[in-house]
Parts: sequence; structure tokens; C-alpha cells
Amino acid sequence: MNDVNHPAAGARVGLQDSVKARAESRAVGFRVGGAEKSPAEYTLAPISAEALRPDNAVYFGGEETVLRAAPAFAFRLAHAIERPAPSIADIVAAIDFVLPAATIDDGAQASVLLGSEPRSLSAANLRLCGTCMEKNGEPVAFGAGASAGGNPLGVVSWAAGELWDRDCPLKSGDLIVVGGLSDPVDARPDDWIRISINRLGSITFRMERAR
Repeated sequence: MNDVNHPAAGARVGLQDSVKARAESRAVGFRVGGAEKSPAEYTLAPISAEALRPDNAVYFGGEETVLRAAPAFAFRLAHAIERPAPSIADIVAAIDFVLPAATIDDGAQASVLLGSEPRSLSAANLRLCGTCMEKNGEPVAFGAGASAGGNPLGVVSWAAGELWDRDCPLKSGDLIVVGGLSDPVDARPDDWIRISINRLGSITFRMERAR
């Protein structure tokens, strides 16, 4: 992506490895990390089918296991994005629907928790969507869609442009997960987490002790 006016021009973190990993795995899309930071710190990582978890998922861990969860948007593409530096209008035209999601990381493995009710982009102004994370029934973190690069669709545009530059364009059916909507929340065994995104819905997971 060569447009210096793009909201995330210049980011080049780990992309060659991401493209190689996609070619070697059953990737179903990409996860954009660091979207709450400056564009130069954005990262891309392929998402495998095995990393997708449904709403109400149960995670297992020992006494020392800590999961870090944060709210995210998950966009499914209806059409491939096959052009350099796509505009926001190009991104809107390519997206089929958006789901409430969460990125969950234990330091060694990452997964993506997905909601079950797709919403069209017309359902909400994503920049203004507020987020709330509850831990065992208590609100613990708040955020908004604008925390992701000012506009989460701009972050998707960045990802599409970067991947196009590396001969790995986004395809129809791909999932693009954009996080950074709020600070992450730690979850330990016996914790129950709900992630709510205004106008998109809520998703939950709980963590149980491994037997």
C-alpha cells in the first residue's frame, strides 16, 4: 500500500510471516492486532478455523492460567477486495455482515469468540458503538468502536491494502477481526465474562478448572 494519506500507511509488522502462515494453514481470515495503537504498530495474523469459538464457549485452565479478553468486530466479506489501497466505500461494498466478537489470548495461543447473530453495517455507526465487559456480573471495562484506529473500517482497509501488496488479497468469505475496542480483561478459573457491543449484541464465555 503506497498511499501516504492512508490512515495506516507505513505499517509493516510481521506481514511476510502472516502470508506464509496463511499459505501453510487452513486460514479463514486475519486478525488485526494493535488497532488501538498508532498505525505503525498494527499487526496481522492469520486465523485458523480451529481458533474460532462459539458464543457461550467454555475454556479450561489450571490455577496459573490467565486469559486476556477484549471486545472486537468480526467482519465477513461477501466479495474479494482485489485492489491496492481500497477506500472505505470499497470496504463497505465488500462486507457481508459484522458480528460481535472477542479476542482471547493466554500468552501462547489466541482464539476468537464469535457472536451468532449477523448484523448489516447499516445497523449501527461502528465508530460510536459502545462496549462493556462484565466479569462475574460486574462491569470492568468500557470502550468504543472509534478506539480502533478512529474507524474500524479504516483498519480493515489497511489490512486489505497490506495483503494486496503481498499477493495475498482478501477473498470472499474471509473473516477480518478488528480488536482494540477497550482495555483487555483478565479471566481466571471460575470467572464468567460477558462482552456487549451496542446495537450488535452480547457474547459470553466462562473459564473452568482443568481436571
